[in-house]
Amino acid sequence: MIAEPSDQSPIDTVKNALLKLTGNYNSEQSLALDRVIRSSPALISASHAKYIAQEQAIFEALCVKWPQAKRRKSLRYVAMVAVGALRLAIESWSNDNGRRPPAAYLRESFANLRGIL
Repeated sequence: MIAEPSDQSPIDTVKNALLKLTGNYNSEQSLALDRVIRSSPALISASHAKYIAQEQAIFEALCVKWPQAKRRKSLRYVAMVAVGALRLAIESWSNDNGRRPPAAYLRESFANLRGIL
């Protein structure tokens, strides 16, 4: 995220950084792994913990990019909703058996987010 252009909003910065990472999910192996995770309560719990860690990492990166103390609360919200959008995108991709690239679901998820905010 730090490398993203500074003229973007924080939410666009996160979205664009996440879009670059979605290539890691575009495979049959990723779909199979997702099914295994969703079949086990313990693995689902671990997955939720991973999302919490991602939210914290995103927040910290945003604070480096926008270090003003007055922005911290809004950057926390950005991190929280961005990870939520990511989770919903991955869930939709999985439910559709990977019919489209993960980036398509992520773009839709962020578009839906923008529509309600």
